[in-house]
Formats: sequence, structure tokens, C-alpha cells
Amino acid sequence: MRPAALFLIPALAFFGLAGLFACSSDGDADAKTCTTVSTDCTPLYEPSYDQIFENTLKPTCAKSGVSCHASTGHQGGLAFEDADESYRMLVQETGDARPGDPACSEIVVRITATDGKVRMPPGASIDPGAQCAIIQWIAAGAKR
Repeated sequence: MRPAALFLIPALAFFGLAGLFACSSDGDADAKTCTTVSTDCTPLYEPSYDQIFENTLKPTCAKSGVSCHASTGHQGGLAFEDADESYRMLVQETGDARPGDPACSEIVVRITATDGKVRMPPGASIDPGAQCAIIQWIAAGAKR
């Protein structure tokens, strides 16, 4: 084998393995950018953004004490008071949805987290069927 080929084999192996771990920490030691999710679940409603917005995002943010993503909050660059605006922010501006990649989508990481420091909404949880709808919507490309 030629010397150049000897170098190339370990380099390809390294970069191949690096691809398996491409989803890494976003700088916040408490929040990982990837999780384990399955799209083999039963959604509470049709996995479309309009259904997700009307049935989960908007009512969750309207609850007493949850104002992080309401008109006065906009934490993380997200507001869930208007469907068009929130879709634009979630998919196009913040990129938190990561269309086609629910395991590395920030919104999925947050709503499925077991760690209270990471989990959204704080001090509450989103119904597993609603989580499923969000996961399936993102897996299908997060289309509007």
C-alpha cells in the first residue's frame, strides 16, 4: 500500500465516525442538541403545523405563568401567538425545527427532556400524543 493511502484510511475512518456524532452540545452544558426519538407513535392530532400551533403551542403559551414565548416574551427568538409568525421563526429564523431531523431539533429536545433545566414548558409537560405530532411533522420536513 502506498504511504498516502495509509494516511487516507484513518482520516476517512475519523471523519466517518465524526458524522455519527454530528449532533453535539450547543454550548449550553445543560442542553444537548440531539435526543432519541421515534416517529413510530400515535399522534394526538394531524401532524401539521396548523394543528400543532392551535392544539399545543398557542394554548400552552396562553396558560397562566407561561409567558416565555408570548407577545411579551420571545425567549430564544420564538413567539407562539400568531401561526404564520411562529412558523417563520421556528423553521426559517431560529432553525429550531430542523426539518427532517427531529432527533436534533431543539423543540423536540426541549419537549421530550426529562431534565427540568432543559424541559419546555418549565414545570409542565406536553401530552405524548402532541409530542408525537410535532416529531412526525418535523420528520416529514416541517412543511407549512
